[in-house]
Amino acid sequence: MGRSYNNSYTCIIDRLDFSNETTAPVTAQLTQGRDGLAGVSNSNYGYFGGGGFYGCIIDRLDFSNETTSSPTAAKLTQARYGSAAVSNSNYGYFAGGYPALGVYTGIIDRLDFSSETVKIPAPTAQLTQARYSLAGVSNSNYGYFGGGYNGLNVCTIDRLDFSSETVKIPAPTAQLTQARRGLAAVSNSNYGYFGGGFAGFPNYFCTIDRLDFSSETITAPTAAKLTQAKGFLAAVRN
Repeated sequence: MGRSYNNSYTCIIDRLDFSNETTAPVTAQLTQGRDGLAGVSNSNYGYFGGGGFYGCIIDRLDFSNETTSSPTAAKLTQARYGSAAVSNSNYGYFAGGYPALGVYTGIIDRLDFSSETVKIPAPTAQLTQARYSLAGVSNSNYGYFGGGYNGLNVCTIDRLDFSSETVKIPAPTAQLTQARRGLAAVSNSNYGYFGGGFAGFPNYFCTIDRLDFSSETITAPTAAKLTQAKGFLAAVRN
């Protein structure tokens, strides 16, 4: 877990031990302290991309020895923070972000895990709306990017098809129930969940929207709400 912001930028990485539920900082640190970054992983490595003052650096965390490095070829094509990221077994995808003051991007960069190179997979692989502070979920076939901000809070969900690397809005019904940014997301094989978020002070949300992968419809289960309305949170799953 790359700690992002505590009144100053930091490069600390904390490790959560699942067996005893204790945390400790590891010797591995990000090569630059920064906030607003995004992360993807495969079975061997974790990758932290972007963040800070419009960074393009991708740091690699080696799970076997808990060391970090910054592969020379692995850099985002555009420096930015506030991206969202999803991955499958072969690639990690970093979508959207805030590359400069008052500028939003819809670019999706693909990190090839085997070669650790980054490219824009195709001109068609862009979000339908440029935005930042969005969240991402995925299953084996698709990645979904929901919410965000581009001058207005967004409820759009875009679907990235991993096989063709094209992006579309899957259906008019596939929208968040509330437009918001600074939300978090988790998924299993059947559903993606988008929780919390922020729409400008004092509007924080406790809503959790559920995306059904099979029908690509959204519902907000009545009992599934955060215990406290909040934004700019993070999420994990087992």
